[in-house]
Amino acid sequence: MNEPAKEPSKDSETTPQCQPLACRNVALTRENTDALRGEIELVDQQLTRRPPLPPLLQNRLLRRKHQIEGLLATTQEPS
Repeated sequence: MNEPAKEPSKDSETTPQCQPLACRNVALTRENTDALRGEIELVDQQLTRRPPLPPLLQNRLLRRKHQIEGLLATTQEPS
């Protein structure tokens, strides 16, 4: 699984290492958005598996899912 996104910093939108979940100044392709939606599905599967995951891991997965959903909600769909 990918590393959790770091919290955005003041200058994160101007750095060349900008990642989609750390700063919103990115252009996403159809493949990127499909991969992010696939990650949401994977997180949902992990959250519903039995036995349940430890609470800290559940929290991290939910936070990542919400970050991805927030990014996709504010990103124009690629054509």
